[in-house]
Amino acid sequence: MPMSGPLEGFLPDSLAALARQGRRTTLEWLAAPGQARTEAVAADDGRLVLVIDGQSQDSRREPDAGRWLNRQIEEAQAGPTRQAVWLFGWGSPSAVRLALSRFGRLTVYEPDPAAARAALTFFDFRPELEAGRLEMASPWLVAEGAPAPQALLLIHPASARRAPAALAGLRRFLPGERRLAGEGRLLIVPPFSGGSLPMAGFLARAAEELGLDARLLSWSPPLTAAAEALKAAPEGGPAAPGSAALFRGCAEQAAEAAAAFDPSLVLVLAQAPLDARGVALVREKAPASPTAFWFVEDFRRFGYVSEVAPAYDLFFHLQGPLMTPNLKNWGLPRAWTLPAAAEPSLFRPRTDVPAPYRATVSFMGAGYPNRRAILADFAANWARRGRRPEDFRIFGSGWDRCPPILRPHLFEDGRRVTAEECALIYAGAQVSLNIHSGDAAGFDRGGAFVNPRTFEAAAAGSPQVVDRRELLADAFDDDEISAVDEPAELLTAVERLLDDPPKARRQAQAARARVLKEHLYAHRLAFIMRHAR
Repeated sequence: MPMSGPLEGFLPDSLAALARQGRRTTLEWLAAPGQARTEAVAADDGRLVLVIDGQSQDSRREPDAGRWLNRQIEEAQAGPTRQAVWLFGWGSPSAVRLALSRFGRLTVYEPDPAAARAALTFFDFRPELEAGRLEMASPWLVAEGAPAPQALLLIHPASARRAPAALAGLRRFLPGERRLAGEGRLLIVPPFSGGSLPMAGFLARAAEELGLDARLLSWSPPLTAAAEALKAAPEGGPAAPGSAALFRGCAEQAAEAAAAFDPSLVLVLAQAPLDARGVALVREKAPASPTAFWFVEDFRRFGYVSEVAPAYDLFFHLQGPLMTPNLKNWGLPRAWTLPAAAEPSLFRPRTDVPAPYRATVSFMGAGYPNRRAILADFAANWARRGRRPEDFRIFGSGWDRCPPILRPHLFEDGRRVTAEECALIYAGAQVSLNIHSGDAAGFDRGGAFVNPRTFEAAAAGSPQVVDRRELLADAFDDDEISAVDEPAELLTAVERLLDDPPKARRQAQAARARVLKEHLYAHRLAFIMRHAR
């Protein structure tokens, strides 16, 4: 139930504590009307969450300060000692408590007095205020005072979105602030389509969580229409002239966006429509903004990377040591392995999965040659064990040339599914079957990288059977994912999980915990921003 109105709550005692601190300016500021509309609502576990201008300031499912603050604190503790710690925004009282527990003392800067009054009304900070461990800095005080030269600034993302100008003013006031990996301005350049397109949105969400001022470039309608026309053109048709014009137009739009935004980093994703000349134009228009390319493809299949990678200041890829010879040949000293990840707001356990997306065993992915052959054998063995065809389902596109035995298992004749549907598929599977793509028979043993669905299925809470990869052990332990060495072992591994639900549940919970700890897009973006400094 929402709670708002003239309730005094803890406010009078909190104001008295501020008065004893001698915070006359803060008290005068707190009496000002303010602009924010505030209320407090009960989260799922009964705790209160502030709602400011209609936006929840903490998750109602998990109303804790969460990953964004833990990550900022971890970054801070790795750096030099500071004389003061500041938090921008009163919107998350749980963040205030967590920061106090880590640092002992904290100054909260809130640009709107109505939001500050709401926090002091509904949440009890009297002990911290009385002890002088918690202080408030109003905009009036900031305008008049002198800050500690080595202050650490923690940023509540929802408050930053609510009052970006106030955050910019506070940063000017704190000249000694060390910028954390998640801070700054980020321009994300996406492709028109493909697997990297939803990744661009995931990175934009991660940027918000890290407190970045992020812009996701949206291609203009004429460029989008031109890209669709090229995609529909028949092979051997007049694609080259249209392709050149498309790349030129995309380069101009990206360069204009970078020049106007002046980002701390321009991050370009795989299959984005920028060639080497396009990257050069971006660098010309925004010379102070470094450029980075995150190549989340297999270089053996997408050879264009050798032409564009040298144009960037930083290069990130999935393929570990397998990529090392190429990095040397391309002259890329600033290059790092960066695996795929998951977006937890989308890929999560669910109990409301519609029936079309539920299955005993699900496979999600495009119909590459090795998958068609491996899954045909799997389906034949599945039938020999007396299993029903509808209990094994294949989702994804590119299955038009699949063996006839797979036809009954295809979801809607093999149409392409969205990222939102993928999340339902993983959450609705008793076991997720995951086979890395390849053009030759059997498992693809030379690709090295771990595909995104490994992380996404784990985040969705699905027990998973996957072909063993060289880099898989760096991401998950044996008790988190069932890895097999040969295609013939797939069905046995799947049945072990189906026949032992407690084991399957423990594995899924362990894999999800690992993803939340290490394999979110926020983790990857923090890594990128750290190396971009």
